[in-house]
Amino acid sequence: QNLPHASVSVSTGPLPVPPQLGENGKEEFRQYLSHAPHKAFAVASDGSFGWRSKRETAADASREALAACSQYSAHCVLYAVDATLAR
Repeated sequence: QNLPHASVSVSTGPLPVPPQLGENGKEEFRQYLSHAPHKAFAVASDGSFGWRSKRETAADASREALAACSQYSAHCVLYAVDATLAR
């Protein structure tokens, strides 16, 4: 049978660095990319950030990354969870 193939677009490259990060934040994000799941990276528009890795669940990583970022800014949002953009 000649069945049509589903076309699925999957990004195999690394996640883009959040544009609001300074040099230190960019280096931290590169480290984040190399860490094991479950992990999450949170950012704020002013360049504040926080991340956690090697957590039992993605929800744990997300909660802890937001808490870490919130120590520096009240406007943190999740940027990435494991290897996926959160937005």
